[in-house]
Amino acid sequence: MLRLMSNDDEVIAAGITLLRMQCFSLPLLSFFAVSGMFMQNIGNYGAALLISISRQGFFYVPLVYLMPALYGKTGIYLLQPLADVLSFVLAVAVMYRWYKKNNKAKIKN
Repeated sequence: MLRLMSNDDEVIAAGITLLRMQCFSLPLLSFFAVSGMFMQNIGNYGAALLISISRQGFFYVPLVYLMPALYGKTGIYLLQPLADVLSFVLAVAVMYRWYKKNNKAKIKN
């Protein structure tokens, strides 16, 4: 597929590296998306907003400046997967906090 876009071996090698890095974080996006929708559907709009804007707002934008400065071209390659992993961790934390809070409420009842 990459050969359709370029015949340059360096571009193809970089494309292969980028695709592998993206594929690493791709499965995490499903939990990220579902947790944001779940929080919105139960009326917890603040948590839904936090999850929704975390990927591109909280993590991606600061990493745009940090990663290339620390790791050069490799930092640019790692940028989106790292933002995805950090967003996933935040979504897990938000969901865990909600679960813990609601599980205590059920035990008291």
